Amino acid sequence: MKKNKIPKKNNTSISISFMKKTEQKKDLLFIIIFYVLAFIILKYLYPYPDGISDSGSYVAAAYNQVYDGYRPFGYSRFLIQVHNFSSSISFLVFVQYFINVIASIFFIFTLKYFFAPKNKYIFIGMLMASLCSILTIYLTNSVLSDSLFSSLTIFWVTFNMWFIRNQKVFIKAGLLFLIFVTLYFLVSLRYTGVIYFMIELFLILYLLLRQNKFLALISSFVLFTIIINFYTDQVILTKKQTEIKTFAGFSGWQSANNALHVLPYIKFDKNKIENESFAEFALYAKSVDTLFVVDRTTASFMWDKNLPLKQYLFNTINKNGWPYIKAWTSLGKNEYGEFGKYVMLNYPWEYLRYFLMLNSIGVFYPKGDQLYLSYNPNAIPPELLEKWFEIKPGINLYSRSKIIEKISPGFAKLRLLIWILVFFSIVLLFLKKIWIHLSKVNLYTLIFIVFFLLIYTIFHIYATPFEIRYIVPVHLVQIAIIYIALNESLKEKK
Repeated sequence: MKKNKIPKKNNTSISISFMKKTEQKKDLLFIIIFYVLAFIILKYLYPYPDGISDSGSYVAAAYNQVYDGYRPFGYSRFLIQVHNFSSSISFLVFVQYFINVIASIFFIFTLKYFFAPKNKYIFIGMLMASLCSILTIYLTNSVLSDSLFSSLTIFWVTFNMWFIRNQKVFIKAGLLFLIFVTLYFLVSLRYTGVIYFMIELFLILYLLLRQNKFLALISSFVLFTIIINFYTDQVILTKKQTEIKTFAGFSGWQSANNALHVLPYIKFDKNKIENESFAEFALYAKSVDTLFVVDRTTASFMWDKNLPLKQYLFNTINKNGWPYIKAWTSLGKNEYGEFGKYVMLNYPWEYLRYFLMLNSIGVFYPKGDQLYLSYNPNAIPPELLEKWFEIKPGINLYSRSKIIEKISPGFAKLRLLIWILVFFSIVLLFLKKIWIHLSKVNLYTLIFIVFFLLIYTIFHIYATPFEIRYIVPVHLVQIAIIYIALNESLKEKK
């Protein structure tokens, strides 16, 4: 079968005419009605948003208008911008929901435009799987950076799909501007955004070097400038806050948390540990290593006040007379970072077995997540609720349902099913040799979204214990891969 030719007309005019068709208008009307009804149901069942311990920190940073030293300031800056329009906590949820709706619609119609449905039932299946994600919808009703990060991820993926397709240099330049702005907001929301820069650089060099070397070099330079400036600004903010020159202490805490999963299964050789302060913590943690025997990976080792990471933090505060944030950052940069690195490098097989393999299971079959397992509207302290959201003391922050808590045990099975479908879809793409009849731009688009999902998955297996909400940024990408495999495996309609 011959490859589909790229239309000679301007892609923008074609896409506009595509959206003017009756079929697209009906689809759009259905999607809007669905989202309106879903929002009404969501807010009726959960009048007040959910949250976890991070929620209070984000609001506190926004209220004080200063980086708190723990998490990126991006979501707190977003809270400030929303607060300028309205202090209502319901308005915040509406904005997060609206941004997610726009991102989802943009992605769905882009996917339909690039990969025209050959069977209406496959498209309807894709549409319903995209829309009816309880994880995604419920996440918008939380005071957390995750929903905004997920929505911007979808924008970033979709912008790149158009970047791959458009051949005109000035259109590519405009899309790169949108991509760079989105990337800046992504990395300012969560440090995970750093991997997006790596993927973007690869994509730019691969697509542009042969077409326009000047634009490729300029855009690569801009990309490096954004990430370097962000890194430099973050170091300056951390030093101003803690008097310690480092990007953030969080990575060291995360590294130590991951290494503690391995601790019960290894023995330290004291003679090989040169750093005295690191050795002190390692031996202290080893004395209570039975606390770290778990059946799945967890981030609770960082937050539980009765476990060694926090206990050693309190000892450091008392010993040096440091403020909490300074001691927290110093340990993250030094002892905890070194501890995590030491365990990973000196006990690679144990690290693979007791953390990476366990975390891989957690990625494909994610059981744990504070947000979905228990409704907690009191994650934000009452004084901040009053000062920031103007919620008077004594008001009962309630829900009318426990449906999310009741169905949350089934989320792991559903996510596993979707991963299985993704795997078999990729196998189907190879067996059917889909690339033979795909146009070059559609093939590159498919490779891009598969590559992104692969890198995103590998990064989360390596970097952090996986929680259910971390799958939301790539939910639509997973559905897209399944849709493309099924759709493109069908014969063209005559």
